[in-house]
Amino acid sequence: DVDCLNLSGSLEWEPLPLLRKLSVSNCMLSFTDLETMLKSASLHRITMRRCNTQESQVGILRSGSAASPEEVVILECTPQLTLTLLLSVGLSSLATLRLDA
Repeated sequence: DVDCLNLSGSLEWEPLPLLRKLSVSNCMLSFTDLETMLKSASLHRITMRRCNTQESQVGILRSGSAASPEEVVILECTPQLTLTLLLSVGLSSLATLRLDA
C-alpha cells in the first residue's frame, strides 16, 4: 500500500513482477509510473484512491495488458486516470469493478 501523502520527496516506482495487490492513494502519477505498476502478470487487485495523472489526455499503456486483475477499485480519481487504467489492463478476468460517480 502506498499513500503519497505520507511520503517526503518523490517516489520512484520499480517493476514488481510478482505483485498480487496494488493499492495507491493520493498520488500524482505519470503514464510511465502506471506502466511500471501494471507490469505484473500476477496482479489480481488494483485499488486507486484520490489519484491523478500528470497527463491531460487519456492513453493506452503498452505494459498494462500484462495485468489482468480480478478486482479493480477506482475512487475519487480523475477521469483521465480512470479511463487510462481501464483501457490498459486486460479485463478478461475482471469479476468486480468499483467506480464512484
